[in-house]
Amino acid sequence: MNKELRSRWFAHALVISCLAASCAPAPEAGPAETAEPAEAARDLGAQARAGIEEGNRRFMEALSGGDAAGVAAQYTTDARLLPPNAEAVEGPEAIREFWAGVIGSGVTGVDLETVEVDASDGWAWEVGRLEIRGADDQVVERGSYAVRWELQDGTWKLDRDIWNSRLTPGGEPSPQ
Repeated sequence: MNKELRSRWFAHALVISCLAASCAPAPEAGPAETAEPAEAARDLGAQARAGIEEGNRRFMEALSGGDAAGVAAQYTTDARLLPPNAEAVEGPEAIREFWAGVIGSGVTGVDLETVEVDASDGWAWEVGRLEIRGADDQVVERGSYAVRWELQDGTWKLDRDIWNSRLTPGGEPSPQ
């Protein structure tokens, strides 16, 4: 084989090998490569959950202190409440008035228990259970809730807040 023929043969073989390699399926990611996005998602979820639980603590503290403005401060400026058996409540002043009415009706506190948090890009959904207390710390309502949270200036704030009641038709809380 002369030198020119060998060079052409080598060039063709090189092109064919490159084409074959580019058509081959990509190698599967190893554990270290797949763990990184999953780990980041877990970290984001854990950070969101901690921030949301802190937001819930501030909410519960303000409500038990009879501070409707403090409760309303936990919401975004364009927040919306969707209380059971009532119209939607929108905006900071309407939310403050709503919680002032709740406090004025004899509600003395609420216990919020986070069950699940799912977070992504400055937003999170929380699902949980609640108990509302009245006079003598008696449970007057049990229910479940779902909240969409928004991260604003490093603080998680309630943006959409919906809950339900598990009261029986006679007004007694249903068993867990």
